[in-house]
Amino acid sequence: MLRYLSIRNFVLIDRAEIEFSPGLNVLTGETGAGKSIVLAALGLLLGDRAAADLAGGEGGEATVEATFEYNNDTPEKDAIDSILDLAGINREEGTLLLSRTVSADERSRMFINNSPALVRVLKELGTVLVDLHGQHEHQSLLRRATYRAVVDRYGVKPELLSRYNDLYVRWQHCRDRLASLEGDERERRRREDILRYQIQELEAAKLQPSEEEDLDRELRIVQHAEKLSEQAHRVYRDLYEGDGDRPSVLDQLGHLHQVVQGMHLLDEGLKGVYESWIGPISELEELAREIRGYAHKIEFDPQRLEELNERKRLIQDLKAKYGNNVADLLQYLESAKTELGQIENRGEELTQLRKEQSEIENQIGQAMETLLKERRRIGEKLSNAIAGELSHLGMKGAQFAVSVLPTNDPDGIPAGEFGPVRPGPGGGDEIEFLLSTIPNRPLRPLRDVASGGEISRIMLALKYILGKAHLVPTMIFDEIDLGIGGKTADVIAQRLQDLSNEKQVICITHLPQIAARAETNLCVVKTATGKAARTRIEPLNGKEREDELVRMLGGEESSRSYAREMLNGFKKVKMKK
Repeated sequence: MLRYLSIRNFVLIDRAEIEFSPGLNVLTGETGAGKSIVLAALGLLLGDRAAADLAGGEGGEATVEATFEYNNDTPEKDAIDSILDLAGINREEGTLLLSRTVSADERSRMFINNSPALVRVLKELGTVLVDLHGQHEHQSLLRRATYRAVVDRYGVKPELLSRYNDLYVRWQHCRDRLASLEGDERERRRREDILRYQIQELEAAKLQPSEEEDLDRELRIVQHAEKLSEQAHRVYRDLYEGDGDRPSVLDQLGHLHQVVQGMHLLDEGLKGVYESWIGPISELEELAREIRGYAHKIEFDPQRLEELNERKRLIQDLKAKYGNNVADLLQYLESAKTELGQIENRGEELTQLRKEQSEIENQIGQAMETLLKERRRIGEKLSNAIAGELSHLGMKGAQFAVSVLPTNDPDGIPAGEFGPVRPGPGGGDEIEFLLSTIPNRPLRPLRDVASGGEISRIMLALKYILGKAHLVPTMIFDEIDLGIGGKTADVIAQRLQDLSNEKQVICITHLPQIAARAETNLCVVKTATGKAARTRIEPLNGKEREDELVRMLGGEESSRSYAREMLNGFKKVKMKK
């Protein structure tokens, strides 16, 4: 149940704190005072899109907060707790605090129980907490697309819908894959030839993962073989042989070693220096042997250079076709083999897919038949309930029916007694709401025969019936009484009051018959100071409430006694309850 609503800097409202009571709450006031702003604020809390002008201009912010109260006996408690747990939000026992701040750049900050939250979570909570009927929602009754949702909501078993939807997704996937495999044969053969050629070309190259690096290294060596050989001989000569009168490095080290030996004979403390000299000399001798072997081995080989360049050109050509490096080429080779394998095994996959499609179609046919029967059963119940409500709402003799017809198609899927049916998202049926407002006149589609006032009454009938059947604790109506007056207004007011015995009802209204029945009357007042206009919301009691009813009855003082009589009469009715 919605208990408190706080609005700050929200278009015309600087700040408002509203306390709602259980039962029927009404918002009244002059046309244009800003009554719908309250519902817009609540819609923002429940995930509606935030417009920049809500914040009151550049640099501004608008904040809305609401407190919902519930207890362990509240039917929707489990759903609320589940949403909070999945979102990782702490529970506050018995209380749900929602908050949203919107800035002029349309950015929002959202909190649930003082924890940051996403719009998605607000929307999920909104479906559990509130059923909001906006001014234009009755127009949805003119769109066939909404009828199936209404019927399903009234009582179709969720598991039937879930099973059908799962099968429909599988059927679509299987059908799309079959269409792809059964596509143009010429294109498939062309693709097969291309893949075979590409695979043959890449396999013939016998590429190795690190080949490019190895190839570049060997190319550098062969290209500079003469220079490398010359320099290797020079290093060996300088290190080991010497050159003319110039001794080799090893000869010089040997001479210096003898000098250190003489020094050691004079000073035994140089023993370590003398002995450590031996290791480097041995290592240099080994190095000299290695460099001599390298110098004898390396030589310029024009034939090998040509082979390496040819290999380099081949890899470059393949890279131009299939990738940026050898790794890409090898990966492309594997993917080409996989694709070719799929093409070659197409017949086997086609057989398997056709078998799978046949099995799914058997199941989806059964699911469509079951769902059609269920929707017809629920549709008949809904028809009877709405027809009864329309009679209560002043449409005596009106007939209402929910038509559920299969989407028959000669190329469809057999659906038991319904014959071949074309599956679609949500089912294999078309649902129509039919109405006749004149006795003995044939039923016709609702959108073709209903007036604006009749549509409003039908929507109220739907809301009343669905509201009683579902767990949403708070129902909100924004001017559902448009175009209604007289005795019908009394009946609608009574129905809203009846609904408020089981739900919290919040209603924006211009009808005194509804306002007089309310537990709480909140008056929305707009005042203008200079060029600025501001809206405030005031709870009415006693004479203030009587004055508001007088205004709603036309403003004549002569209507005061009637206003007082309405208030006193409905007060006695509530006391009896």
